[in-house]
Amino acid sequence: MLKKLIVKWLLKAMDQKGDYFEIDEEAIEKWLATNFKNPGFREYVRKRDLTLLKTIGAGDFDRLFLGQRFEILKLTQEVDRAYRNLSKKGK
Repeated sequence: MLKKLIVKWLLKAMDQKGDYFEIDEEAIEKWLATNFKNPGFREYVRKRDLTLLKTIGAGDFDRLFLGQRFEILKLTQEVDRAYRNLSKKGK
Protein backbone atom coordinates (compact mmCIF):
# COMPACT_ATOMS: atom_id res chain seq x y z
CA MET A 1 0.00 0.00 0.00
CA LEU A 2 2.69 2.49 1.03
CA LYS A 3 4.89 1.42 -1.88
CA LYS A 4 2.10 2.13 -4.37
CA LEU A 5 1.48 5.52 -2.79
CA ILE A 6 5.15 6.48 -3.07
CA VAL A 7 5.36 5.35 -6.71
CA LYS A 8 2.16 7.27 -7.50
CA TRP A 9 3.57 10.39 -5.83
CA LEU A 10 6.87 10.10 -7.72
CA LEU A 11 5.12 9.69 -11.06
CA LYS A 12 2.92 12.68 -10.29
CA ALA A 13 5.98 14.76 -9.36
CA MET A 14 7.68 13.80 -12.63
CA ASP A 15 4.65 14.96 -14.60
CA GLN A 16 4.94 18.51 -13.25
CA LYS A 17 6.66 20.33 -16.07
CA GLY A 18 9.43 22.74 -15.27
CA ASP A 19 10.09 21.64 -11.70
CA TYR A 20 12.94 19.25 -12.40
CA PHE A 21 13.70 19.60 -16.07
CA GLU A 22 14.47 23.30 -16.34
CA ILE A 23 17.21 23.88 -13.78
CA ASP A 24 19.15 27.12 -14.13
CA GLU A 25 22.75 25.94 -13.73
CA GLU A 26 24.11 29.48 -14.11
CA ALA A 27 22.02 30.72 -11.17
CA ILE A 28 23.30 27.83 -9.04
CA GLU A 29 26.89 28.60 -10.03
CA LYS A 30 26.50 32.27 -9.06
CA TRP A 31 24.88 31.37 -5.74
CA LEU A 32 27.65 28.92 -4.91
CA ALA A 33 30.34 31.48 -5.80
CA THR A 34 28.79 34.13 -3.54
CA ASN A 35 29.09 31.77 -0.57
CA PHE A 36 32.86 31.42 -1.00
CA LYS A 37 33.70 34.56 1.00
CA ASN A 38 30.64 34.50 3.25
CA PRO A 39 31.88 34.06 6.83
CA GLY A 40 28.50 32.72 7.95
CA PHE A 41 28.66 29.94 5.39
CA ARG A 42 32.23 29.03 6.39
CA GLU A 43 31.29 28.92 10.08
CA TYR A 44 28.22 26.80 9.36
CA VAL A 45 30.35 24.29 7.45
CA ARG A 46 32.93 24.19 10.25
CA LYS A 47 30.24 23.70 12.91
CA ARG A 48 28.40 21.02 10.96
CA ASP A 49 31.62 19.17 10.11
CA LEU A 50 32.75 19.24 13.75
CA THR A 51 29.38 17.94 14.92
CA LEU A 52 29.51 15.08 12.43
CA LEU A 53 33.12 14.24 13.30
CA LYS A 54 32.25 14.10 17.02
CA THR A 55 29.29 11.83 16.31
CA ILE A 56 31.35 9.52 14.13
CA GLY A 57 34.26 9.66 16.59
CA ALA A 58 31.94 8.56 19.39
CA GLY A 59 31.53 5.28 17.54
CA ASP A 60 28.33 5.91 15.62
CA PHE A 61 29.41 4.79 12.15
CA ASP A 62 25.93 5.04 10.73
CA ARG A 63 25.90 5.54 6.95
CA LEU A 64 23.68 8.54 7.45
CA PHE A 65 26.35 10.49 9.34
CA LEU A 66 29.09 9.46 6.93
CA GLY A 67 26.89 10.50 4.01
CA GLN A 68 26.14 13.85 5.62
CA ARG A 69 29.86 14.49 6.13
CA PHE A 70 30.60 13.65 2.51
CA GLU A 71 27.77 15.94 1.43
CA ILE A 72 29.08 18.91 3.44
CA LEU A 73 32.59 18.35 2.09
CA LYS A 74 31.24 18.11 -1.46
CA LEU A 75 29.29 21.35 -0.99
CA THR A 76 32.48 23.09 0.12
CA GLN A 77 34.30 21.79 -2.95
CA GLU A 78 31.49 22.99 -5.22
CA VAL A 79 31.62 26.47 -3.66
CA ASP A 80 35.39 26.64 -4.18
CA ARG A 81 35.08 25.41 -7.78
CA ALA A 82 32.29 27.87 -8.59
CA TYR A 83 34.31 30.77 -7.17
CA ARG A 84 37.38 29.81 -9.21
CA ASN A 85 35.26 29.52 -12.37
CA LEU A 86 33.66 32.90 -11.76
CA SER A 87 37.07 34.46 -11.09
CA LYS A 88 38.40 33.09 -14.40
CA LYS A 89 35.43 34.51 -16.31
CA GLY A 90 35.97 37.91 -14.72
CA LYS A 91 39.58 38.15 -15.89
